[in-house]
Amino acid sequence: MPCYPLPLIVCFQFDSPTPVRPEKIDESPTYSFTGGLVSATGGASITFDGFGGTGTSFGAGSVISGASITNAIGSRVTSDSGNITINGQGGNGSTFAQIGVNIDSTGSVVATGSANIFINGTGGAGTTDNYGFGLEAGDHAGTAVSAVNGNITINGTATDATGTDQDGVRFEDSVAAQLVSVTTTGAGSLTVTGAAGNNDATSAGIVIVDDTAISLSGAGNSFIADSMDIGTSAVSVNAGANTLTLRQKTNGRAIDLGGADSASQLALTDTELDRDSFGKTFSHCATRSLLS
Repeated sequence: MPCYPLPLIVCFQFDSPTPVRPEKIDESPTYSFTGGLVSATGGASITFDGFGGTGTSFGAGSVISGASITNAIGSRVTSDSGNITINGQGGNGSTFAQIGVNIDSTGSVVATGSANIFINGTGGAGTTDNYGFGLEAGDHAGTAVSAVNGNITINGTATDATGTDQDGVRFEDSVAAQLVSVTTTGAGSLTVTGAAGNNDATSAGIVIVDDTAISLSGAGNSFIADSMDIGTSAVSVNAGANTLTLRQKTNGRAIDLGGADSASQLALTDTELDRDSFGKTFSHCATRSLLS
């Protein structure tokens, strides 16, 4: 879905070992770092805590974004060794996109050295597309999350039990065909955990809609959700010789290889599995789980 960042431009740069925690600005309940820089060096850590308000559309909690949908200016959050933590709680709106954490339109989160990235998004209540975490290109190149020797941990939870596209974690370019990317280039690993808000056919715990490149160099990586949907258009997941473990979030839930997701099982079709390049491990986490 298209992104509509709030017209708020903020720039922070910190070189102190003191953790960075931006304060609420201009009475806005949403942190929207549009065209800004947040940089930490020397062991400093960065923490965002964003809360969406009550309104109509796009009540996102924390947003890292370009300046506009038509003329993006890249926003960047980066650290060389201290951890980056981005927390977001979506708002309560009368329409769509009450998103917990959204990175879009050339926004990027970059950890170098040993810095870890933690993203925790919880969707709010609205009509549709109230996902926990979204990585959305908005027809602009450079929308990315990357790390070197630190880990990337993404947790997304949708809470709206009605409507469509209530996804836990969502990757896409809904406007055109610019790639979003998630990358580790050293020893760092990726863990993505998603929970859908409902069992509607359009909602899933982890959704890769289109135009997504995930490249992983770390030895152990995981996708954890009770439902997953991996799209067909310009999608690649490449872990080389490394392992990506795909497993259900709820103990006791069956895993069906070659089948379709349902309210009672995590399923991955042959097409979805053939699209990805990695050592595949399928794990079930309870004595009564069924792997078929």
